[in-house]
Parts: sequence; structure tokens; C-alpha cells
Amino acid sequence: QEDTPDKCEYYVSILDSISNEYEVLKFLWNGTGFYSLPTGSYAITHKPLNGVSLLCSKEYLTHISEDPKHAVTNDIADYYVFLKLRINDPKKILEEKSISSLDSLISYISDKHYVAVIGGTNSGKTTLLRILFRALYENHTVLYCGTDDITGRNSEKIIKELVETTYGEQSYSAFKAIPSCNKIMLIDDLHRIAPRHINKFLNEIKQQFGTIVFATDNMDRFDIIQELRNSIQTEEEFHKLYLTRLYAAKRYELISKIVKKKNNSDVTSCDTLARTLEQCLNTYKLSFNTDIDFVVQFTDYYCSHFSELDGSDKAV
Repeated sequence: QEDTPDKCEYYVSILDSISNEYEVLKFLWNGTGFYSLPTGSYAITHKPLNGVSLLCSKEYLTHISEDPKHAVTNDIADYYVFLKLRINDPKKILEEKSISSLDSLISYISDKHYVAVIGGTNSGKTTLLRILFRALYENHTVLYCGTDDITGRNSEKIIKELVETTYGEQSYSAFKAIPSCNKIMLIDDLHRIAPRHINKFLNEIKQQFGTIVFATDNMDRFDIIQELRNSIQTEEEFHKLYLTRLYAAKRYELISKIVKKKNNSDVTSCDTLARTLEQCLNTYKLSFNTDIDFVVQFTDYYCSHFSELDGSDKAV
């Protein structure tokens, strides 16, 4: 302002395109030059064309990315290995018999909407749901529900608590405005939840979520899949996917990823060590259960004590 130069001011915004956060600075004239004053930091909320969306909190993303059993790294995706999922096809009419990638699984879920992931203890069900959350949350409103989240409480209280934990306080009103077709519920360890609680919960949320994915152990005492279908009173079928075992190729992939994260050696040395550990496990696979949990513990322990051992099979 030429008539009052001492009142000149302007604003500058600095955007971090990775975190979608920006800082606003105010610049004022002091007679000889401009000086800056911070006015605040803000986050950009994603707003797709189909309506309101929510931004997942950093704290929750950190939590969902952690391995609840092991502390190999801070991000479970660093050593995650996608295990093939066998599609239940009793009538043998499907051309594709299995799902071999995360992208294919997401496409399958988008098409089927009601999906059950079935696998034994330590087969990777929980990890798969956590990886799914990370893959889906940017384009959908996703809730991850564990065993302790579903009790005899009113479903609205359960959902409200999950929403505010995931997307922050005061987010529930925005959540309710989002179309159900853009909401996904991931339910872990369904077999640990009393049937009366899960049936009541699903009956109350069936209009709120267009897609429901749950993970459960193999159940011989009753057909939990059919019971859930009846409980939500829908013609939609729960499509069963069976997690396959950690076979040699995937076991080596898992070991190799952990070795490269834990060992500072060159790539060739890491590959050699990973191959040695895999061959050792393959040799003694009949002596113990080489599931994901054991392989992760075994590899992590070996890498943490690498300086005390050599690379021979005997030392392993």
C-alpha cells in the first residue's frame, strides 16, 4: 500500500505434498524489510466427488502399521508377503481358482462386497487385514474392528468409538454423511466373538457399510459363514477365501525381506544368508511348525545375534 507502507503485508502457504499438511506465514513490513509470523499449521482433507471423506489420523496409521507380535521394524509392510488365497468354488464354475496379489484381492472385494478370509492360527489373517486397511483408506472410509471392540454394547457406540479412534475426535458426524457404498468394515478374529454379539452387531450395521470383510479360523462346530449371512438378512453371499500355507518360495521371500531390513551387509551377502536360513527351515520343517509367526521370530532372532554366529547350517 503506497499511502501507508508501514501496513504492507502478505501471506505465504507452504504445502507438504506427501503429508497433505501446510503452514501459513504472515509477512509484515517493519520499515526496512519484511518479517514473518506463523499463523498456524493445517491438514488438507480429501473430498472426493461422491461426498464427504475423512482423513485417517497419523497416530492410527502408525498403530495399524505395527506388527502386534513382533518388533522387526516400525512398519509391517517392510516384510509383508502376500500369500495366495484359494477361492471357494464347490460348483467348479470359476475360471480363476485363486488370488495371487493384493490388487487382485481389492478387485475381488470391490466386486463381491461380502468376503470371509479363512485360515488357521498364525496364518497371516490379522496382517492381511491391516495391509488391506492401508491399501483402502485413501479412497474409502475403512474401519478395522478387533475382538475387543465388539461386545454387547449398542452398535452406534461401537462405531462412534472406532471412527473417532481412526479419524479423530468430532469425526462421527462427517462419517454418518458418507454414503454406505464408500464404507468398508474389516472384522478380525471373528471366531473369538460370541455369536450373539456378532449377529446383533451385523444386524445393526448392515445399512451403514457396503462392504464387510472378516477373518476367522476354520470352524468345525458350526457354519459361521451361513450363520452370518442369515444374521444380516441379505441375499448377498459371503464369499470364502482360504489362506494358503507359507510354502518354500514365500518363506524365502519373507526371510529375505527381514534379513535385508536387519542386516547391513551387501545384497549378495543378504541373499546368501536368507538362502541358508530357508534351507535350514526346509530341512527341519517336520520337527516344528514353520508358520509365519515362527519364521519371523526365527529370522529376527538370528539377525539380532548374527555377530555371535557364523553362516553355516550347524550354527543356524
